[in-house]
Amino acid sequence: MGAYSISKPLAKEMLQNNFFLPKAAVISIYDPDDTDERIDYSSVSDKVIYVELPDISFYDLHDYGYDSDTFFPEADEVAKFVIEAHNDGYDFICQCEFGESRSPAMAAAIREYFNHNGISVFEDYRLCPNQLI
Repeated sequence: MGAYSISKPLAKEMLQNNFFLPKAAVISIYDPDDTDERIDYSSVSDKVIYVELPDISFYDLHDYGYDSDTFFPEADEVAKFVIEAHNDGYDFICQCEFGESRSPAMAAAIREYFNHNGISVFEDYRLCPNQLI
């Protein structure tokens, strides 16, 4: 089982070139103020969930009107989605705008839960996993 993070442009390119994992569940994370259309993954996966999460740090929670209980209200729904997809043998594609913060954090959480190696995502200096995820 793998969990990978990608950016929105890379996801679009992968879809355009028919290059996608054969059995991938998709967690697509988008900004609350995102005016672009969400990516339609229906041609490559029957397991897709869209999650609205701002790309902010722990220190910015109160500035945006959140606290640790209100930041990620869909957490239980996403956890259920992940467990069901994993039990059905799916790998995971976690996609956010730039593939550097929210989606790596989601991939790290999935890797940690199932494989106990989520720290490897935090060790990758190219990424800045969002610790709120």
